[in-house]
Amino acid sequence: MNTKAKSCRFVLIRHGQTYWNKKQKLQGQTNIPLNETGKQQARKLAQTLKDYDFQVCFSSPLSRAVDTAKAVIGDRPIELIKDELLIEQGYSVCEGQWQPLVYRLPFCRMHHYVSRPEKYVPAVGAENMQDMINRGGRVLKELLEPAAEQYDTVLVGAHGCIICGILDWLENVPVERFWDNVLQNCGYAVLEYCNGEWKILEKH
Repeated sequence: MNTKAKSCRFVLIRHGQTYWNKKQKLQGQTNIPLNETGKQQARKLAQTLKDYDFQVCFSSPLSRAVDTAKAVIGDRPIELIKDELLIEQGYSVCEGQWQPLVYRLPFCRMHHYVSRPEKYVPAVGAENMQDMINRGGRVLKELLEPAAEQYDTVLVGAHGCIICGILDWLENVPVERFWDNVLQNCGYAVLEYCNGEWKILEKH
């Protein structure tokens, strides 16, 4: 008798706009809340995803990700589980600095962050771009694949850089093209895990 393999869908969402996004300041792991535009974006995303029967939500512990996820969850009676694997990349002393300036300064450690991510050298103890791709693999192996054994549809609230890491890992994207998979605020991607195999179904 043929038994259909169990599959699970994961919807990865990037948080809405924050005050620092608007001001073009580096956030990293600084806990900056959504601004009014971000709250509106989250409500619009909730409408877009209203037909998904989410059974659980995993989220970065930072409030911008949590609040975006809560907006999408709405009145669904599901658990929201905060997990550090989904937190954004940290920028150490560069957090709070103005992006257009630090990206232009050759002596600033953020100089290559966007233009040549393979050359980005973070502060001691922080993650470089290959580290983020590797952490993306850990998210899949340690968090999402075990969840696929219990659930059919899972919401994942996270950040631009770690979502890039997850999608880059799946598509075997080299670190030089790290930003190929960046999502805009309240963008989302739909993944499917079935019979030990991952597929990226949608990116918006």
